[in-house]
Amino acid sequence: ISNSNGFYEFLLVPQNVRQGCSTPIKIVCLHNQVEGLCARSLHYLTFHLCHSFFNWFGTIKMPAPTEYAGRMAKFIGDHRTDYPILPQEGLSSGFYYL
Repeated sequence: ISNSNGFYEFLLVPQNVRQGCSTPIKIVCLHNQVEGLCARSLHYLTFHLCHSFFNWFGTIKMPAPTEYAGRMAKFIGDHRTDYPILPQEGLSSGFYYL
């Protein structure tokens, strides 16, 4: 676990593969609002969130909240065709993320 520039960053390999090799994912915590959450606890929490995906036996590569957000964004992008989804005016001058 590295604490460079005030960010927690670490590599995580939550899955077990039987054929081939597994690729680690890089986790970077940009902002920590939880009082008393140290880097080791964040690593432990992130690892266990990879095991809590509903209706799936085993582990997934990304933590469950990240996977749910990606699925919801894809669902909304696929089914909201009545009008284009545009960013707010304040976000159009810089980078914004979902």
